Amino acid sequence: MNRLWGKRTKRNLRYLIWLGVGLVSFFGAVFAQQMADKWIAQLPEGKGKVLVQDACVQCHTLQSTVVQRKDRTGWKKTVNDMILRGAFIMPNEAEAIVDYLSAALGPVKAQAPQAKTPPLDLNSASLEELLRATPLERAEAEAILEYRRLHGPFRSVDELKGIKALKPERFEKIKAFLAVPSTEPKVPQGSSPTKREH
Repeated sequence: MNRLWGKRTKRNLRYLIWLGVGLVSFFGAVFAQQMADKWIAQLPEGKGKVLVQDACVQCHTLQSTVVQRKDRTGWKKTVNDMILRGAFIMPNEAEAIVDYLSAALGPVKAQAPQAKTPPLDLNSASLEELLRATPLERAEAEAILEYRRLHGPFRSVDELKGIKALKPERFEKIKAFLAVPSTEPKVPQGSSPTKREH
C-alpha cells in the first residue's frame, strides 16, 4: 500500500511541477508580449521598423533600443556589435536597420521646446523621460538623477551647473528642455502680499 501511495504521490508531484512550470512560462510570455507591444508602439512608423523589431528582440527588449539616441555612426556600430554577438541579420537588412534607427532614433536636435511641449519637470522626470524629451546623453541623465537622489529636489535648473558630468556647453543646450516648478504660493496679478499686523 505504501509503495502504491508513494508512486502516486511522486507522479502527482511531478505533474504539479510541470503544470506550475507551464503556467509560469505562459503568463511570463503574455507579460513579455505586453511589454514588447508597449515599446513597439513607441517606434515611429517607417521603412525598416519590422526589421528592427525582429532583430532587437533576439537578445534584449526593445526598451533598451527605444530610449537610446545615436547618430548614424553610433547605430551602425551597435548593429555591427549585435551581428558579432550572434544576431541573425543579413547584410542588406543591417543597412535598412541602421537607416531606420538613425532617422527614427537619431540625436535630439537642441532647440527650444515648442509651445505644445512644456519643459520636463526636473524633479519628477524618469531616466527614460530625460532621454526621450531632451538631448541628454545617458551618462548625463543618470548623473542628474543621482544628484537629485543625493541632494533632494532641484530648486532651479541652474543647479545643474553643479553636476560634474554636465559640461557648461551641454547645460546651455539642455536648459530650455527642463523646468523646476515653483513651490512658492502664487500672488494674484495686480495685488501685493500684505503684511500681517499684530
